[in-house]
This record gives sequence, C-alpha cells and structure tokens, in this order.
Amino acid sequence: MPAIPPLASRDRRVLRTHILTELERVDEALCSSAAGSPATQQLAADRSRLADVLARTEVETFGVCGLCGSFVGVERLLALPDTDRCSACAPLLRQPYR
Repeated sequence: MPAIPPLASRDRRVLRTHILTELERVDEALCSSAAGSPATQQLAADRSRLADVLARTEVETFGVCGLCGSFVGVERLLALPDTDRCSACAPLLRQPYR
C-alpha cells in the first residue's frame, strides 16, 4: 500500500480555521449560559472536544483512517472534525442490532 501523504498545509489551515470558529461560537454560548446548567455542561464538553481536535491537527497522522490507513478527506473532517475513520470504514464500527 502506498504511503498516505500528510495533510496539505492549506487543508490543515482550513480545518484549523473551521475549528477555531466553532471554539469561538462555543465560548460565546458559554459566556451567556447559566453556570451549572445541563446546557453549560454540554457546551464545556463540546469545547473540550474541539480543543482536543485542534491539538490533533498538528499530528502528522491527522486525517488518516485508523482502520484502513486511507485519507479521510477534508470534507469529512470539516463535517466531523473528531473522526478518525474514512467514510468506507465508519460503518464497520457500528454494532449490529440484537
């Protein structure tokens, strides 16, 4: 299997800009929400997740599927920034109904 090229710096900048915009939106919502409310707790969790994704964008393997090793795709990363699966492998993680 050929090596997957690292995420292009232009694509990485687009993703980082998108994530930073979302972080700003969450921060604004946190400032206007009541402390201790369920909504505030969810916003804090969202902010933590986005901060983790922002840090992961600096890792060379960001954007590479953890199952098959193919490129996840910029469009998918914009829609689901914390994904580590390509669209072909994502259904493989779902548990069958019992």
